[in-house]
Amino acid sequence: MKTIRLFFIFTLLMCQSYMSIAYDAWKQIESDQFRVIFQENVESEAIRTLQRLEAYTMLSLQDLPLENKKLRKIDIIIYSLAHESNGNVGNAPSVSRWYNRPGNFANGEWLDILAVHEGRHIVQFNQVYDNALGNLAYTLFGENGSSLFVGALVPYWFLEGDAVQAETKYTHGGRGRTASFDLWWRTDLIENGLYNYDRSMLGTDFDRVPYLSRYVLGYFLTGHINENYDELAFDKILKNTGRFSGFTFDAQTQILTGKDLNQLYQETFDTLKQKWQTHIDTLNITPIEPLVEQSKDHWQSLYPFYSQSNSIYALQIDIQQGERIVEIKNNQKTIVMDAPKSIASGYLSNAKSKNITYNGSEFCWIETIAHSLKNYELSGDIFCGQSSKSFKRITQNDKLTSVIQLEDGYLAHRFTATRKSVLVKFDKQGNEKNQFELLEGSLVVDMSQTQNEIVFVLTNSDKNGIYKVDKNLTTLTEIMTNSASNIRSPILIDDWVVFTSDQSSIDQVLAYSLINNQVYELITSKFGAYYLNYNQQTNQLVFSDYQSFGQQLSSVELKFPDITTNEIPPIEFGFAKHTEFVFDPIKEVKNEPFEAFEVNNYNRFTNLINVHSWSVSFGQDGLIGNIQSSDIFEKLNIDLSMGYDFFNEMTVGQLQTNYRFDSGLNFNNNIVSKYEVKQFETALALPFKFNQYNKGISITPSVGLLFDENENDKLNVSLDYTIRSSSAIHAIRPKFAMHESLYTDIDIDGAIRVYNLSDFVMRGLSYKHAFDNKIEVQWLDDNQTTLINQDLVLSEITNDGFSLQTHSAYRVNLGAIGQSFTRAMYLRNMEVGLHLRNQLQGDEYQYAAGYSVGFSLNLFRNEHLIINPEFSMYYSSDTQDSKFRVGATLANQ
Repeated sequence: MKTIRLFFIFTLLMCQSYMSIAYDAWKQIESDQFRVIFQENVESEAIRTLQRLEAYTMLSLQDLPLENKKLRKIDIIIYSLAHESNGNVGNAPSVSRWYNRPGNFANGEWLDILAVHEGRHIVQFNQVYDNALGNLAYTLFGENGSSLFVGALVPYWFLEGDAVQAETKYTHGGRGRTASFDLWWRTDLIENGLYNYDRSMLGTDFDRVPYLSRYVLGYFLTGHINENYDELAFDKILKNTGRFSGFTFDAQTQILTGKDLNQLYQETFDTLKQKWQTHIDTLNITPIEPLVEQSKDHWQSLYPFYSQSNSIYALQIDIQQGERIVEIKNNQKTIVMDAPKSIASGYLSNAKSKNITYNGSEFCWIETIAHSLKNYELSGDIFCGQSSKSFKRITQNDKLTSVIQLEDGYLAHRFTATRKSVLVKFDKQGNEKNQFELLEGSLVVDMSQTQNEIVFVLTNSDKNGIYKVDKNLTTLTEIMTNSASNIRSPILIDDWVVFTSDQSSIDQVLAYSLINNQVYELITSKFGAYYLNYNQQTNQLVFSDYQSFGQQLSSVELKFPDITTNEIPPIEFGFAKHTEFVFDPIKEVKNEPFEAFEVNNYNRFTNLINVHSWSVSFGQDGLIGNIQSSDIFEKLNIDLSMGYDFFNEMTVGQLQTNYRFDSGLNFNNNIVSKYEVKQFETALALPFKFNQYNKGISITPSVGLLFDENENDKLNVSLDYTIRSSSAIHAIRPKFAMHESLYTDIDIDGAIRVYNLSDFVMRGLSYKHAFDNKIEVQWLDDNQTTLINQDLVLSEITNDGFSLQTHSAYRVNLGAIGQSFTRAMYLRNMEVGLHLRNQLQGDEYQYAAGYSVGFSLNLFRNEHLIINPEFSMYYSSDTQDSKFRVGATLANQ
């Protein structure tokens, strides 16, 4: 009878879900290789996406060819409500997800860049099926097998670096054509020298720059090998990886080139260092004095965004201390407030565009906010404040990307779900006053203002350049267009526009004359100048001048050249930064007529079943077969195991399902038939997620029922709560984080179990120090199973009633090591700790105190395979002796 009732409830829920998703507005178009799934408001973009995918895939297959000449068909989902710049290709299930908002880091049309970059990943992953071992892994385990092959044997730097190579090779954009892409790496190499290959690939968490980019490493390594050894090198390497003649990617590289990856790495960057240094030696570098003393013992950057009289406001990013807004006055620096993490992340990218505005009284920025219940739905809204504890939300559920403050409100750029690009004026209360529509798909960055006009950079279009618009949004004027190089930070000063550009391969400060339409170089920086501000009172140009220890806050007196004498000649302007590699001329990609593609409805409900992985195993449970299914919209996950237990001569099985409703509600079921256990468990959970300034908050209430054939039925209720503050980039813990989990179950006889877990961590005396605490409390009625995890140092908990267990630890990381011990093990860093454990059950109290030594290790030169072994010694009050303990945790990176 219970089963019938539960089946009826489940049927009602599924019918409700069917009504909500069977007829929603998702559409599809497809070819032999791709199915593009989209909402009807972006139909033309979806068609163009399919056209571009087909064209760019054809180019990618020239140097990564497949034996069967074409790809396995894959789904591409365009999330028009996902207001962030990203895209990825996933396995198990195989699907590529594209987010709507353009990125401004590759100087190209956003969907084109995604078509090249993510399309290249799709081609890379298809190489698995041309490899004997990879094909065997897929045959035995499905997409879990092919994912394991790639994750275990193919280095991450190749996947991302090769995709950046494709961006740069096949389009007029691509990160290889932007100077800021390799800025950190280039500067650190010239000033400090080269890390060894393993450290550059695997890192230590405490390196000289905020993070070591596998994208940059891979771009240069793949380019060097293709250009100097074999343009089909990686096709051959990937096809032969896993063979007995050379099992690893490294071994196959050595077979092909005659050199291992250590040698090729050194050769690559020796060549680049010489080329970069030769270019620097030709520069007539402008003398630049720093405005404030900055720490040079670790990476710290100052990004100015406001300069008036003797006061400068800047964003400070310090890899040890975190992100703050600071004021610089009379060469002294004062901390104003902690900076929102969303602002800092933009400055750390290679986009090099401004993300914050100040009007002399309050700071404003755009905060990207994820929907608390729904995946892939985000908004971009204006936030303003005078401190990290006093800020307000100006707009609600908008799609804004950048903002500048006006005397009577705000001017912002909006990028809509339909890919419309609009300048919008708001009053101080966030009410929209008027708007001006720009080129579809374009993006506005780096707005600055004069008394009557707003100047900005338009990107992601075929008319990129510098524009101005009056503050009433009535007239748009083109100042100069240039889609070849990356232009940033335009400032209109009298008859000149000052800006930065990377066409010389280093971002330099240039000036465009509105009188003779010529471009002049104002400031020549050794590594790059960014984030221009003009101080009218002092006639100083304030900017960031990049050094190996970070962005140095600098200024120079502004002097424009005399265009009547031609004493300082104009420069040739309008071409792209040269690339470090020689690419064939870019061929224009032709679009097929729209009529060639038929648009049909996509029914998410009928596509819920999508079997992607399988396996057969033999062990103590007998011969077990497993099948896994996940739909591409992440609504229904099914894990089914069935088999035969020869020892007990019985059929065994387990079915786990998770269904996520569009409302965010999760419906979980677990059916087990094994030995004497026959159970059915069902639960409803509703996870909420919030971002509040520098804090992330998640709350998940759930309620469930457990039935078994022995009538040991239970009702369980739980509440899970997590809050996490931001942390400095190299800090081992956030400033504060807490996880609270409360669980209660009641069986059919009224027996109760109550369990509460409290985890909280905080930063210690230094960014390498942390204070970790864990408290477990439970109440058990008679003969109930304990919920507290068994501690191997303390005695087992056997009492009914109240029990408590705590673990406090003060950890100190000793910093970077970056040392390889054979190719099987690489030591990233190590830490030591002091520990105190307490346990109370009934009237019995015991404790254990000790110390530990832990290590962070990468195994087999694999970026993803990180293990953290810990060796500890404890004195136990229970046994009055010392106990040695060894433990290890796996870290997924």
